[in-house]
Amino acid sequence: MPRTRFNASGSILFSSSVLLLLLAVLASSAMAALDASFSQETVSLSVGENGTWEITATNPDAADATGVDLIARVPADFTITDPGGGTVDSTNNTITWASLTITHGASLTRSFKAAPDCDAVSAQTMSAEIYRSSSLEDVSTSSRTVITAPVISLSLLDSSGNTVTRAQVGDSVPWVITLE
Repeated sequence: MPRTRFNASGSILFSSSVLLLLLAVLASSAMAALDASFSQETVSLSVGENGTWEITATNPDAADATGVDLIARVPADFTITDPGGGTVDSTNNTITWASLTITHGASLTRSFKAAPDCDAVSAQTMSAEIYRSSSLEDVSTSSRTVITAPVISLSLLDSSGNTVTRAQVGDSVPWVITLE
C-alpha cells in the first residue's frame, strides 16, 4: 500500500501511484464539450419563400448530457414559419428547444423553417447555440442566405378582365400590378 508522508513544512507528498490515480479520476470527470452544427440549410430564397435549416447537436462524452438547451437565432427580418417543436421568442427572433437529453456518443437534430420579409437583407446567417446547465458550450453559424428581391409584374387587362396583348397610344386600358 502506498504511503503518504508529510514534509517539514506540513504539505502532503504522494507516491506516484496515488498521483496517477488522482489524475485518472480528474480526467474521467471532465466532460467533453457538446457540439452544434448546421446539417441542412437553405442558401437561396425569394422574399416570402420558406427555407429549412437543421441543427445537429452532438454529445461526444461518455455520459448522457441532460438539461441541454439548443437555441436558433434567426435574423430580425425573417419570419419563423415553423419552429419544429421549439418555443419562439418573437422579441429576440429565436427558437429554443429546452431541457433536452443527448445520449452519450449520439446526436439529435432539430429543424425549423423561416421566410425572409420584404426588407430582408441578402447574405445573412442563422446561428445555433448549445447550452448545458446554462453554460454555453458551442456556437455554430450557417452559410449565408442569398435573398432575391421581388419583381413587379404588370398585366394589361381589358374591361372583361382578359389580358391585352395589343394596345395603341391613346387606348384606355385598365391595368393590375402584382407583386410576387
